[in-house]
Amino acid sequence: MGGDIQAYRSLVAALGPAPTVCLIADPALRDTEMPAWSLAERAQHYDAELRERFGGPDHRLHLAGWSYGARVAMEMAGLAESAGRPLEALYLLDPPPPQAETLIAAYDEAQLEKVFAAELGTGASSLPTEHAQAYAERLARCCRVNLRSLGEHRVRPLASVPTYLWLAEHPTAGMPTPADPQEPDRQWNTCLPPSAVRRYLPTDHYGIVAAPHVDTVAETIRATLASPGTGTRGTTDL
Repeated sequence: MGGDIQAYRSLVAALGPAPTVCLIADPALRDTEMPAWSLAERAQHYDAELRERFGGPDHRLHLAGWSYGARVAMEMAGLAESAGRPLEALYLLDPPPPQAETLIAAYDEAQLEKVFAAELGTGASSLPTEHAQAYAERLARCCRVNLRSLGEHRVRPLASVPTYLWLAEHPTAGMPTPADPQEPDRQWNTCLPPSAVRRYLPTDHYGIVAAPHVDTVAETIRATLASPGTGTRGTTDL
């Protein structure tokens, strides 16, 4: 939720040297004067930056995202479809369900603190002590802004982009869960292409981006990169 990119390290390492990987961190982690973007605005900014750098004919864009980043990647994929320049593939790692407002409303302060702690565990551990507190404050601000934008966002259904969705089978301790466990599946059915591949991994939200489960994700991504018609010179992870 905080927009830090450190959680993607295991995935990038597992992908190996073949694809070009571009990671986009939330700019508000560096600039505290950044405006509070909606999820749709964030997707538009990120898409524009990617197209400027990787929009040439020698590049084939694949988007991947975990958690909030997956929902941003999905919105970017919708923008690409609408503009007539669809992505090669979209990889979604345990995103919040399409209709997340009820789950977001269920977060209390104790649960928010757990989110901040989990995000700090992947982002600030390597920072010098004198910078860690400032980073923690920026990260907490980003988490709150992004949670709010997630709850307000209305998903743009995808029509045809090849999509792979991995969902964690186990709930994350101390975090809100849907009242009806089947409801997220019904929501995904309404906004993903009929050809979308959905898989479940025996772990929780944070375990899905850690070994050994992230290796399963990377294996699928590598296979699609190597398939005829989906080869890449530029791969983008969020």
